[in-house]
Amino acid sequence: SPGALGYRQERELTAAHEAGHALLTALLLPESGIRKVSIIPTGNGAAGYSMAIPPEKMFYQKRELLHHIAVALAGREAEILFSGDDFLSSGAANDIEKAASIAQRMVCEWGMMPGGTEAYLFSQTGREAAQQQWLDMGQQLAAGMLRRHLQKWQQLTRLLIQKETLGKEEILHCLKDILPPRPVSS
Repeated sequence: SPGALGYRQERELTAAHEAGHALLTALLLPESGIRKVSIIPTGNGAAGYSMAIPPEKMFYQKRELLHHIAVALAGREAEILFSGDDFLSSGAANDIEKAASIAQRMVCEWGMMPGGTEAYLFSQTGREAAQQQWLDMGQQLAAGMLRRHLQKWQQLTRLLIQKETLGKEEILHCLKDILPPRPVSS
């Protein structure tokens, strides 16, 4: 079909997308322990994946949930950065759904409103506006982090294109000079 991406372009776009998720996970949710990132298609229709294992928690704070939204939207923002808005793929559909679900739960279940909007908690319009604000903030955070760490994201993208799958140590080695020091394990 006209405008369809070739195999090489799809691999590169997938690598950029997954490197975006991996970079933001490592920076914003280091306790999630990123395990692997891959551009090998999965059996369930995904072009690639980033695997992190968040710790079991009873409570989440607003800032941490915003970071989860940013990580979910990082693949989409990486695609825009990589090839421009006109070439945005449908690969972020599940990511957008995940981010929207987090924003919806933040507002409707946990009453977590963005700064100064508590008065609107009990109106449908106010809740929808608050959810959109969380999504906008997550998108801005993702885009800003990718631009701020552009060279590392590009390096991670190139490594993924070259190797197809990166394990935890390869990811952390690539990002070592921008990550906070890791605690020494005993």
